[in-house]
Amino acid sequence: MTTVAEADTPTTEHDDFFAALTAALDAALSAGGTLQLTDIDQRGEGNSWETYLVTAKWTSGADRRTDTFAVKRQPVSGITGDYDVDREVALLEAAARTGMKVPAVIAHRGETHHGVRGFFAMEKVPGIIPMPNTVSRLIPDTAQRAELGREVAREMARLHSVDPRTMGVSGLGEVPDGADTGRIENDKWAGAYREVADIPIPILDLACSWLDHRSDAVSGRVSLVHNDFRVGNLVVQDGTISGVLDWETAHFSDPTADIAWFAQRTSRGRSPLLCKLIALEPFLDEYERAGGWRPSPETLTWWSVQSLVKTAVGCLQAVDVYKRGDRDELRYSNMAHSVYYSIGWLTKMLRDGEWETDMTVYSTDLTRLLSTITDTLGRRVAPALEDGPALLELAAVLEQLDNLAERLAWDEVRLEQACERTEELAVRLGLAPDPDPAVDADTLRRRRRDISETLRAAYRDGAPDRSLVDAVLEFSEQDVQEQISTTLRAGLPG
Repeated sequence: MTTVAEADTPTTEHDDFFAALTAALDAALSAGGTLQLTDIDQRGEGNSWETYLVTAKWTSGADRRTDTFAVKRQPVSGITGDYDVDREVALLEAAARTGMKVPAVIAHRGETHHGVRGFFAMEKVPGIIPMPNTVSRLIPDTAQRAELGREVAREMARLHSVDPRTMGVSGLGEVPDGADTGRIENDKWAGAYREVADIPIPILDLACSWLDHRSDAVSGRVSLVHNDFRVGNLVVQDGTISGVLDWETAHFSDPTADIAWFAQRTSRGRSPLLCKLIALEPFLDEYERAGGWRPSPETLTWWSVQSLVKTAVGCLQAVDVYKRGDRDELRYSNMAHSVYYSIGWLTKMLRDGEWETDMTVYSTDLTRLLSTITDTLGRRVAPALEDGPALLELAAVLEQLDNLAERLAWDEVRLEQACERTEELAVRLGLAPDPDPAVDADTLRRRRRDISETLRAAYRDGAPDRSLVDAVLEFSEQDVQEQISTTLRAGLPG
């Protein structure tokens, strides 16, 4: 049996998990104790559940059968924070009852009273899973991509047309009043932002304040929203959707949230096409034909700003997961860079008047980050290389990284610049000059929190003075350019 498993998980825990998975599949498939896992491949995609593709063989009557299943296991920790097997299974079954194309659940087991992590196994949906950076290559025909975009609109409308009170997913709690969806969503994400933002980000403070001020701009409708309906969670076969994946964050809210998320600018970069498939108006036309309504521009703008805030906060949550030591993976630390794509597009929308008119300093301990890099190269990359020049070069790189371990420190010049620009912004916002200025991370953190408190109240008495908006704009635009290297700016506004 070929097994590829996460390096940081004890072998005995994996053995127990695979034994439980074997037993669950054996019972579900009436295999009578004959089922064996012949191949286990832990996948690296995604930032939520532990994901595996497992191949099983078993006897059914006189026949020997084999099949491959997709398995999701509760992670030790993740961005979402709450990974409930029973809820996810209920959501998949509810979506299937609406006629949506979702993978069938074969077997599942919830988390035990002893804290043993739960899992569920699904059929492996045939097809490919295009990502935002690969969809144009995997589906090169523009007409085919546009038709796929229209199919997304129809499937989304199908989900949103169902009365949420009849869906049988009691695990999601009470269905909220339609007028409250904006307030609920902004309270949730503004609270999450304050929990994980070690050094507050002014444009996010201002955006959360605006979202609170304009929370009445929602549509007033309520449905089950998938909450991550986009390229990357769609299985495509022969140009059509064969499966909609990853329902763990689905909840009851304004259906416009799903539309805005699909239109998310960080999923398309500078492309005018939503998820690089289809333009906005044709998408909304198809959605309206299928569902009988379309959101107003004001509602769509509100949810577009909210989606960028949510994306940025999700990145900060990932960094926090890394900082806590829950997931010692570089992709979590690298989210400190990814946050700037959301900040860049929020700043562009603000500069263009789309939402105001009515550091990698956010990263983590440098010594620990270097340790993770060394560990990743040494324990995860090196074993996959054959003997030869590449392995020798990697050994030399690891040696040099060890030599650098005791030399890490903040870049004093950049830290001084960040402190100076933060102090300039504080004064422009009307705060008193810092009586105890210093060039260190603690001072930067303290002054950003002062600014955060000021911006949280920016819309309390209506739209703020234009000078406040201009100050945040100028700070944020410079911040984005300084923190993202030239080679990584293709996903930022032009």
